Amino acid sequence: MTKTTEFAAALLIVVPIAVGLSASNAEAKTCKSKYVSVPATVPMPNNSAGKADAINRWVVKATFTYGPAWSDWSLASNKGVKCTRKPHHSLCRAYAKPCTN
Repeated sequence: MTKTTEFAAALLIVVPIAVGLSASNAEAKTCKSKYVSVPATVPMPNNSAGKADAINRWVVKATFTYGPAWSDWSLASNKGVKCTRKPHHSLCRAYAKPCTN
């Protein structure tokens, strides 16, 4: 067996496996193209409470907009929470593209 034949044989084994893995990963999660974004305001400059409230509100809005299958924050893509501290409150905004399995 020549080096070229050995290389070709190896490709015949490796390429279908790699293609199969990427196809199954791509099928594992489907995401919406539009962001769901919601604000939350909490008294006192408390970013951790504001972040939690914003994520909870994101879940409610995603459920209302797309249904419960799309409201799992852990599956969402391009997600984040940004907070701004004010003297007497925090304003946080959760944003993400809803995804489902």
